[in-house]
Amino acid sequence: MSTSILKVSRLEALTDGIFAIAMTILILNINLPSHISTGTLETLLKENISHQLFVYAGSFIILATYWIGMNFQLGFLDHTSRYYLWINASFLMFTCVVPFSANLLATYPSHEISIIFYASNLLCMSSIQLIMWIYAQHNHLNNDSARIKGVSRSIYRRICVAPVFYSIAFFLAHKDTNLAFVILVAPPLIQMLPGAVDKLISV
Repeated sequence: MSTSILKVSRLEALTDGIFAIAMTILILNINLPSHISTGTLETLLKENISHQLFVYAGSFIILATYWIGMNFQLGFLDHTSRYYLWINASFLMFTCVVPFSANLLATYPSHEISIIFYASNLLCMSSIQLIMWIYAQHNHLNNDSARIKGVSRSIYRRICVAPVFYSIAFFLAHKDTNLAFVILVAPPLIQMLPGAVDKLISV
């Protein structure tokens, strides 16, 4: 067991804290104007707030899937290093951008730039998450469970699902914003299901 002063528990605490804040801020972006009539409120709820709530729900689920993914990655981590901490900090930086990206998408749902920005944000998160796993495996930061046959490959494949979809959404936004938006919400729906790694290890 490593005696490194760089504790994994501190990394877990920061990661959980950032996700908790980002997931909470999502709902705070939805605001209603004060002193409006009942008819105006009903119209606003149907035409505007309902869409914002949909973007909120989708973004919350996306962040939840990333948080669960980080639970797996940090669960495998035996010890850490200065470089790994900076890679994780970069991942958390883009995590903090998600509430802004979601607000932009909710405010301008039919603008391709909002889709592109949102997809780019998630693509950066997915890419850095993949880099974290590769770095940890290559530098032997993970515990023995990560060396069970098929585990590393299964996690690698699972992480790679999201970047593919987000890349497609990025380029498709120029042609069809509606289809691009549908593609954006596909990865979390896929990753909500148990994967091969759940069968290979005891969770």
